[in-house]
Amino acid sequence: MSQDNFYYKIYSKKTSAELMAVLERPEQDDTLKLIALEILEERGEVAEEYRRLKSTLKQDISRIAPSEIENDRYQTFWRRAAANSVDGFLLRMAGTLLGYFAITESAIGNNMFAAVDLLLPFAYSILLHSISGQTIGKMLLGVKVFDKSEKTVIRFRQAFLRDSVPLTLSLFLGLFFANGWLGSDDLLSTSAAFMIWIVVLWSFLEIVTMLFNSRRRALHDLIAGTVVLRVKN
Repeated sequence: MSQDNFYYKIYSKKTSAELMAVLERPEQDDTLKLIALEILEERGEVAEEYRRLKSTLKQDISRIAPSEIENDRYQTFWRRAAANSVDGFLLRMAGTLLGYFAITESAIGNNMFAAVDLLLPFAYSILLHSISGQTIGKMLLGVKVFDKSEKTVIRFRQAFLRDSVPLTLSLFLGLFFANGWLGSDDLLSTSAAFMIWIVVLWSFLEIVTMLFNSRRRALHDLIAGTVVLRVKN
């Protein structure tokens, strides 16, 4: 990092303890973390674990691609809706194919297929978002998930956090259906109905937060520290 850098000059005046605090702050910008780390290196005050962090930070910063972001970056509602439709169609096709090849009279086999069918959408979303910030639907519709700083695409942790709530709710509902608990007991049946209402409420809050947020960040974006932007195809 050049010593003529504006932030380098500011950070070089900070104490080592203040620079360490920058490294420990999860929401801190990666570029500023790298500057703090290089200054600490010059002072000979960097532990081995932070030397490894330097390589990770450089790799993340290299993924910055502001030139691909369009000027009307936040106008994503309809594109996101269309992207979800594309992804939903692809996942339904994949589920149909899996069901065709997984036909079995074995209860264990059927349970395994049900588990895969339940988890496939989340695996698809988390994996693709963590690799490139886009599912196939988002690629086709020209939207991409970035860190809230709008400088880097997201990491696996953020991709997982974006889907963590619907994944948890789906697992609970899957458990109720798989065990036939919906009508077996008043308490269990009520619990299942309550879970369904939570799913509906979550979906409603997702739309509301996205529509009434200047950067069109839905609830899952706020949880994961992400933002969805329009990009050039």
